Amino acid sequence: MLRKNLYSQKFKVKPIKPSYLLQNKTRIAVIKIMKNYSEDNCYNEDGFYTGINSIEYFLKNEILENYRWEVLPEVALMNNGKREATMIEFLRYESLSTKTRFLDSVQIYIDHSINKENYIQEINNLFEIDNFGYRIINNEIIKIGSQENFVESQKAFLAISELNLDNAKIELQESMTCYYSGNKPLAIKKAADSIETVLKYIITKDDGIIDKEIKNKKGQMKSLIDRVRDSGYFNCPYNIPIHNSIEHIIAPLRNKTPGAGHSKGIEKEKEIDDEIIELVIGLASSYISFLIKRFFKRQI
Repeated sequence: MLRKNLYSQKFKVKPIKPSYLLQNKTRIAVIKIMKNYSEDNCYNEDGFYTGINSIEYFLKNEILENYRWEVLPEVALMNNGKREATMIEFLRYESLSTKTRFLDSVQIYIDHSINKENYIQEINNLFEIDNFGYRIINNEIIKIGSQENFVESQKAFLAISELNLDNAKIELQESMTCYYSGNKPLAIKKAADSIETVLKYIITKDDGIIDKEIKNKKGQMKSLIDRVRDSGYFNCPYNIPIHNSIEHIIAPLRNKTPGAGHSKGIEKEKEIDDEIIELVIGLASSYISFLIKRFFKRQI
């Protein structure tokens, strides 16, 4: 098991922003993890024994299918000849697999690993140790902006899983994906949508909330927050309005940012700093975790 937070790792100073460059040491370590979670002698989909491990059989077949290839790229031999690369060689060398293809392979192999949860955990541990700016979230490779942001989002995904609320999970994941693909307005919208979906779930499932009418209409967020607040979800010592960040940061950003809540309009679009989007995603993740914890506490 690849571990993080070992004594030797505590003294390594990492930059605030992760690196998005794929280093050779990370490639080699990922291959080792894949091997640890591979089936050495697997059976094909028809139940016939192949005698080939799951990396060379299942992963190779899926890579070929998804890239519309007939064979993997060729490798040069010592005698100046060439042959098709093995899947391990494909993963190992940058000349055969770009970072994108490498990450595709890591994601595809989730479905073929012997223990999916442990495989994902080890890959995420490795990426954190190597300060590589990607993680597996909800079974997909996602680019992250900071470890702190990832941790909050991961907590939210785990909390959402307890409700089996796939829509909220998809919306939060899409928010992260949109941000790192450059679509900041849609990232804001999806982050707000994920909170809204959780609020709607709580309102319909919590018997302590009387008004259960749910409509998709303008200004719905405030109505949802009011009902949850009035039922005591945001109760806090000293009457501090801890819901304000949803109502006065996330919701207004969605409503006022062109392309997030409305059309882009005719005015020149204003640039939104990356740290604001990360704040929105972080806040959305934290509120989701908070609301779900309160929901379960009220069910006792």
